[in-house]
Amino acid sequence: QDLVDKAADMDALMCKLDFALDNMPAWMRPNMNRNVLHLFNEDNRSVIDGCSTTGNAGRGGRRTAFLLDEFAAFKRGDDDAAMASTQVRATLLKRT
Repeated sequence: QDLVDKAADMDALMCKLDFALDNMPAWMRPNMNRNVLHLFNEDNRSVIDGCSTTGNAGRGGRRTAFLLDEFAAFKRGDDDAAMASTQVRATLLKRT
């Protein structure tokens, strides 16, 4: 989880997002609610969530898009489980 969201650690993905948002001009920044692993845009009700590199990544949620950053860091077995829980495999099979 620290690799995804750890305050002041620019290796963490959510910290990079915070940096980008904090450095936008005020007129471009949306009204946001930020918690650990969660960013909620109050203006358009969109959500950005982070999750750990486990086989349960994204399980139980409904998302329009999913980014599997550093996919090679998943443990063997968790990689297939993560693809199944995010429906990546189903999407890839439909294209072939």
